Amino acid sequence: MADCARPPCYGKTLSPDDVKDKFHVPSNWVGTLFPNLEQDSELPIQVRDQAGSERQFVMKTRSGDYLKAVFQRRGWHKFVKDFDLREGETVYFWKEAVGGRDIMRVQVRDEPQFVQLFGVHLVMPNE
Repeated sequence: MADCARPPCYGKTLSPDDVKDKFHVPSNWVGTLFPNLEQDSELPIQVRDQAGSERQFVMKTRSGDYLKAVFQRRGWHKFVKDFDLREGETVYFWKEAVGGRDIMRVQVRDEPQFVQLFGVHLVMPNE
């Protein structure tokens, strides 16, 4: 698992299960990226991909010694197909402040590069 530079940004190398079925959300992401999760719940997560498209992933949690979360197949699997994701590639997630609210962002393969402009972190576009 790779952590990208500021703001809090998290990267995960995709496992075979992440590509074929559902994305297993690392437990250390739960408190930071997804702070309001409850055990045994299902929650729609709105994300904006690197092409600017809005997507919805469905996060399901289950109880245990720690909160275990996955993005269910619906929504996530379309994203995998649209970006032709493969085992071993990396996806990155972070929050971005837009118009006074946080937007969840996702980018594949290339680690996002952030710049700070007037105190706001912005992502540099991929070339």
